[in-house]
Amino acid sequence: MHRIFSRRRLTIMAIINLDPRSFYKPSIKKMPPQIVEAVKSSLDNGADILDIGAVSTAPPKIYGDRPVVSEEEELKRVKNALKLVFNYFPNAVVSVDTQRARVAEKALSMGAQIINDVSGFKSDNRVAKVVAEFDAHCILMACKRKPGDCYTIDEVMKALMESVEIAVKAGVSEDKIAIDPGIGFGKDPRCDLHILRHLDALKVFRKPICVSPSRKFFIGNVLGGVPPEKRLYGSLAAVAIAVYNGATIIRTHDVKETLETAKVAHAIGNLKW
Repeated sequence: MHRIFSRRRLTIMAIINLDPRSFYKPSIKKMPPQIVEAVKSSLDNGADILDIGAVSTAPPKIYGDRPVVSEEEELKRVKNALKLVFNYFPNAVVSVDTQRARVAEKALSMGAQIINDVSGFKSDNRVAKVVAEFDAHCILMACKRKPGDCYTIDEVMKALMESVEIAVKAGVSEDKIAIDPGIGFGKDPRCDLHILRHLDALKVFRKPICVSPSRKFFIGNVLGGVPPEKRLYGSLAAVAIAVYNGATIIRTHDVKETLETAKVAHAIGNLKW
């Protein structure tokens, strides 16, 4: 498998939400025509990767408690979506957002190339073995015990070191690992601002840095409590700062706007005069 991630090349990941409980309602795609149209629109607007998620990780304390999605239900949603994607877009590069080994294994066996694990391989350490067996790529998010529990850049770095070690020990190729500081997930908004401000500290890992500030709670908080539907411009400001500070993989609900914003920030940050 060729190398998908890069520490220098800008990469846009389009969020494809299959769970009706996702916090940003316009992003939810449940019916086959909706999924196909969302994928087509994302690719047409410049997405490099499709990130398919079948279980919402929106923080309950902000968006309310919801029933747990069973492994069987997650598996069914992912299988159905991947069949559609690869039927209509056989060359698409697909990431699956999951913390479960069975789901990861099925997704990779169907043609997905990336597993995006918000627990950093700590929820189910069998996921690391599955990724290694398929020689796949992965995105490891900073997490001590559960997503959203790293509040400072130092905690983020320590958690990521542990996750990278888990991955490498399982046999995952070093050059197929990207890292994510874990913006959002119910933290105090000041924590997210702090992490974005000091994001360049993660360059010591010498790995691609993925960020996903898209329409998250901290943006609404800064803007006076606006809902997700009114957080686009704030999201783009956060993307610009993240890219300037070293992020090269941007996970977003808004592909076209994010790509244009990221391109300018990337050009400024990498100017050789």
